[in-house]
Amino acid sequence: MKTLLRLVIPAFLFVLIHSCKNNHSSSEKLERCEPILNKATKYFEKKPDQYFYTYDKFRGEIENFDKGFIDTFSVNDIKFQLFSNPDSTGDLELQVLKNGKWQTNLKLPYGINGSKANKDVNRDGFNDFVLSLRRGNEVYLYDTLVNEYHKEPIALAFEWCIIDSSKSIYSNNYSNGDFWNTDLFLLKGFQQTFLYDADINFHIDSMSEIGYLQVFKVTKNDLAKTTLICNNKINFLHEDFDYCKFWKKFLRKKRCS
Repeated sequence: MKTLLRLVIPAFLFVLIHSCKNNHSSSEKLERCEPILNKATKYFEKKPDQYFYTYDKFRGEIENFDKGFIDTFSVNDIKFQLFSNPDSTGDLELQVLKNGKWQTNLKLPYGINGSKANKDVNRDGFNDFVLSLRRGNEVYLYDTLVNEYHKEPIALAFEWCIIDSSKSIYSNNYSNGDFWNTDLFLLKGFQQTFLYDADINFHIDSMSEIGYLQVFKVTKNDLAKTTLICNNKINFLHEDFDYCKFWKKFLRKKRCS
């Protein structure tokens, strides 16, 4: 059985700042939040003049956040605004301007590591909305037919690459201490289909750094249902493992080595 590790900019930092402000009795929380406050201050200092959602340059960052301001941007000449509007369906609201009226596009949780709308993940010429969580990203692809973001996200690691652009095959790479996990998926339209999943385990001793790579075939797009198809030993002292190069080679040969 495999475990799906799929839920890991500045704008969302304000949520944690707000939490620090309201929980000042804990010195531990203040120590954790102090660097976040510094980052948020720099973010507001660099924020350009806005043309739709209210941002008061005479107020501080917390005051602006308390008023709901998070971020504003445009894609394909369509205006979007992201602001704090917590309810039972989410903590943030992303609205799109259509026919002169603001309409809800997405209700979202707070992204611990922030959000951005400046990356074209599926290479269709339009930037997608990336919500950055603790262990990775949720990516809402831009839908050109309705000029808003698709409501179902795809899972994208902090570290990812395109393996075959002609076939729209991508790879994610997740790491946690001495354990790495990487997957291969097909992105067609708004559908993410996982093809293969691989684990890399390694230990370090006095003489060598040996890794053990296992590759699994994914069944019915379920990363919890896999079949082992090959394994390989890697000596990290003699070869610098590059998972993007590995997957490209794997697709050609359909084997680990």
